[in-house]
Amino acid sequence: MDIKGNGVAVSVNPAEQTNEWLVNAAQEIADVARERGLELPFATGVVAVEGALQAAETEVEAPAPNAKESLPDQLSSAFKGYSAVIDALNDGRRKKDVLPVVTEEALLAELEAWFTDDKLMYVVAAQEADPNVRFTIVATPNVLVTPKDLIRAAKAFGQSQPYETYVWDELYGKYTAQQLSGTNPDNGNAVQFNLIPSSFTPEMEGTVVEQRAKLAKLQADNPDLKVPSVLDAVTYWQTLRAQGEQLADNATFDRTYIRHFDLPEQRFSVWSRVPYSYVYVDGRSYLNFSYVQYDRGARVAVG
Repeated sequence: MDIKGNGVAVSVNPAEQTNEWLVNAAQEIADVARERGLELPFATGVVAVEGALQAAETEVEAPAPNAKESLPDQLSSAFKGYSAVIDALNDGRRKKDVLPVVTEEALLAELEAWFTDDKLMYVVAAQEADPNVRFTIVATPNVLVTPKDLIRAAKAFGQSQPYETYVWDELYGKYTAQQLSGTNPDNGNAVQFNLIPSSFTPEMEGTVVEQRAKLAKLQADNPDLKVPSVLDAVTYWQTLRAQGEQLADNATFDRTYIRHFDLPEQRFSVWSRVPYSYVYVDGRSYLNFSYVQYDRGARVAVG
């Protein structure tokens, strides 16, 4: 387009101009046209275009939210889940054996130290692959619990559900406190953090043997990946409840199902089995079993 000024024609290519230049030029042309009693077909849209461009520039220039800055948003529910499990574990203990409870501020300090850039990158990649997946921060008490203690904590959760918790004691009694807890009290931390996804981990279906091999491949690139322990699972239930989840609907099973395929299988009669935790659609929570030779999905956490 040619623009004349002081009798001199200057050639301007609109495609090479900035958004601001285009809006200003359009506005000036519209103003002059109105002074001359003319109505240009594009004039009524100038203000709308200017607003849209400003909105677009604001959206582009606004800094992306820092995921670490949003951690306190989940801290409250993580702390409530942690506290509920600690309370259940302390129920009936002698005073000298009572487990200490840390403050929410202490939990935040541990969380900030734990949540590394590598963990953040994994979460971002998982959400890019599946925008519907959400990760729940779970603060498992960093203690070793016996089968009896674990069962007590699981049944305490069931007291506020429509049905009491079912536990197949015979299976869970065969595991050690270390196997059921999956914790490391020697590291001095009050909690063991996990980021547990809301959906099954892609491409992890298979038998127990197949799932162990698939997890090993994932861990080669992401050493922080793990199968949530049974104690993690019970803490996860309490944390979801603290978030306001009903845990008694059609989405509950898929949200909570964890096959603990990392634990040694136990043989009963002719069948070998591993622990399998979940809350069913009717609200009943289970510490049950899964046959090792059956194909099942898996939920892998960032630990």
